[in-house]
Amino acid sequence: MKKKKKSEKNRKLSALEIHILLGGYDPRKLKTPASRLVAVQNDYLLLGYLLDSHKTPEICLAAVQQNGITLDYVPKTLRTPELCLIAVQNNGLALEYVPDELKTKGPKALELCLEAVQQNGSALKYVPKALRTPKLCLIAVKNNGLALKFVPDVLKTKGPKALELCLTAVKQNSGLIYTGSVPESLRTTVCKMSVQFDGMLLQYVPEKQKTLKLCRAAVKQNALALQCAPRKIRELPELRKIYVKYCIKEALEDLEKDYIPFNPDFFIQDCRE
Repeated sequence: MKKKKKSEKNRKLSALEIHILLGGYDPRKLKTPASRLVAVQNDYLLLGYLLDSHKTPEICLAAVQQNGITLDYVPKTLRTPELCLIAVQNNGLALEYVPDELKTKGPKALELCLEAVQQNGSALKYVPKALRTPKLCLIAVKNNGLALKFVPDVLKTKGPKALELCLTAVKQNSGLIYTGSVPESLRTTVCKMSVQFDGMLLQYVPEKQKTLKLCRAAVKQNALALQCAPRKIRELPELRKIYVKYCIKEALEDLEKDYIPFNPDFFIQDCRE
């Protein structure tokens, strides 16, 4: 028996076909370097579908200026220090596609890594470990607290900048406490110093260290933090007043959302019917 040919309806579309269907250029119809350059200037993703032999320095530059991640599509022979710098300045995560020799030993290695983490702190993931200095890591977590995950353990546990690194990261993204990214040895200290930014961090402070001053700061930031305070402090009129005000405010906001303005015209019409 002859094998049945796959139906055209069941055939999966290629990435290029999908690109064209979504309004992208068809590289097969671009016959000159000039036409390809104009096309990439309007459709940077096209760089990923061009033949390497058709990728000129000018075309690659046009693409990375729009989105640095397209450095992934640039032939390695064209990934110059200058082009890589432009790419990471546009999108720090493009550091992943910078040749190792440029970001480890090259004269622009430190500059490339610095520009990348300034644009996106998470680019610290692609910074060579030898260049992950306290200064560079601090810049990264200031931009994106999640970058704390890529800070060497020795820097965020025992280093002289350990507390500053963790505190800066949590200030930028308090959710780091909930994910366990902050070292256990520093978590209590960081939480005590961060309740003014996220009152609910009070729950991670040991009961004996929950002073009135600390609880007051937490409750002022988030009234719901009152439930994390010790019972004696929780019953203080001063803090209960803050909590009650919060509850009243929430209740009024809910009423406003559900409130339907009275329209006499509709009322009269209903009566007539």
